[in-house]
Amino acid sequence: MAGWNDNGRSYGQQKELPPEITPKKVPEDYVDEAERIMSNLMSQPKKVTTSKIRGLLSLVTEIFNVENLRTEEALLPESVVKINLMRVRVAYEYGRDTGESVGKDKAYPMKDFISQSHLLEYLKGISTDRADPLCTLHGSAGRFPPLLWRQGGVIMYGKILIRCDLEVRTGMHIGGSSAFSAIGAVDSPVVRDPYTSYPIVPGSSLKGKLRTLLARSICQDIEHMPVFDKDDERILRLFGSSEPVRRSRLQFADAFLSNAKELSNVGVTEVKTENAISRANSVANPRQIERVIAGAKFGVSIVYDVTDPAQVEEDLSLLAKGMKLLQMDYLGGHGSRGSGRVSLKNFALEGYGAQVDLSHLKSLFDEVDSYELFSV
Repeated sequence: MAGWNDNGRSYGQQKELPPEITPKKVPEDYVDEAERIMSNLMSQPKKVTTSKIRGLLSLVTEIFNVENLRTEEALLPESVVKINLMRVRVAYEYGRDTGESVGKDKAYPMKDFISQSHLLEYLKGISTDRADPLCTLHGSAGRFPPLLWRQGGVIMYGKILIRCDLEVRTGMHIGGSSAFSAIGAVDSPVVRDPYTSYPIVPGSSLKGKLRTLLARSICQDIEHMPVFDKDDERILRLFGSSEPVRRSRLQFADAFLSNAKELSNVGVTEVKTENAISRANSVANPRQIERVIAGAKFGVSIVYDVTDPAQVEEDLSLLAKGMKLLQMDYLGGHGSRGSGRVSLKNFALEGYGAQVDLSHLKSLFDEVDSYELFSV
């Protein structure tokens, strides 16, 4: 029913309250229970939106990440308040679901989601004993799909940010646009950041090179490489595909120059002149290629989407393998003539809502340093 203010005007529909809540503990077989609930939710004509799930997930992971680092038996007062506020938030979302039309009927995706997942019951069952909410919230943030279910059947458990330094060992050329070239200009310039005019390493270049190196390492016949969509399953889930459409678990950001001030006295690029001489008549064909100088460093950032905790180590081991191969290969063009040797160093991993052992995963990337071709 509608409410009324002092002026006699309606101020909207009164929200329906959830039914009486009986506290519950997360069952030991919550994974099987979650799979059953997910299967049922996926069959519904209307599904909960991704933004609503992300909103609830952010509340869960914020509490878990704080309490998981503590050793005291009791919860922090702030965590108790956040758990209670989360109950209010879930009850609010239940009440504001007024239904969506499905033919002649109505569907209530948020109400069904909250009811079937027993979110309110589990939240009410949390005590002030720190071990209790850690178990419950780990069930929610780590594996309990009703909190993490996404439209289309993909589960988002969290993200891992991988950072490192890419250092150029021999001049590197990743070509930019030469649509306009003044008389006397370099024939083949490098790609640059339009804001700073410094060279960059495009995320697409790094992603494409790593994918190709990994595909070659797995393929039985490198002279007849398969098309991208026929790559090995492990590569497809990391890098995605277009036919059929498959999301990439890796996101590569453009890498920007990080030591420009250190290189200010010598400049950040050089011009390498090459000369192709005809064997038939000895006619010379000189050309100029711009290269990023040796010693330039770029900050690499890669985001890995944790959609299956059981595959995290295998996925990141494969990524680390690709980085090892890159250090024995080259990045950019003219690699067979000495350009593009790089090294990857100073790895750091950060987790966002991902309940994984970051120290163990970091050890996978610490091994990358030892594969540098031109070590110093």
